[in-house]
Amino acid sequence: MPEVPPGETEQVSLDTIELIRGNPDDLDLLSDLVAEYHAFERIDMSEDVRRAALSRLLADSSLGEVWFIHGREERIGYIAICFGYSIEFAGRDAFIDEFFLKETARGRGIGSLVIDKVTAQLTNAGVAALHLEVDNRNFGAQRFYERHRFQARKKYHLMTLDLTELKA
Repeated sequence: MPEVPPGETEQVSLDTIELIRGNPDDLDLLSDLVAEYHAFERIDMSEDVRRAALSRLLADSSLGEVWFIHGREERIGYIAICFGYSIEFAGRDAFIDEFFLKETARGRGIGSLVIDKVTAQLTNAGVAALHLEVDNRNFGAQRFYERHRFQARKKYHLMTLDLTELKA
């Protein structure tokens, strides 16, 4: 995206960004973006494991979907949505597993456009609830998601058992 002079903001709209659903042929491009995101978030994952996980997700739409975020002339990020089912929400639910915008694309309203478009698509597809997790020290991201009506579930604390570690 072209540089915007300090103090000015670039007007963004759905006309200036495009969401393009990923497919198995996009593995190399997606893997590079995910590696950039993982470096930013300090997620330690080997390239082989990352590529295997992405390959499976791109090939099986019952698991989820990945949308590339395109600016005027380049890919500027991606959002990965993974599907599940919730008794509590009485239907299919989804998880924003990863959402990444390159640094040059941040702070311009693009993230808001992406969230609005994706939540509309998921709602139209019958998804009952959309979840995400955010670093408990990333107050900017927390405020961003709160502006988009995501709420911390004070009654619950996300906990994880990594079943891959049990195989060892």
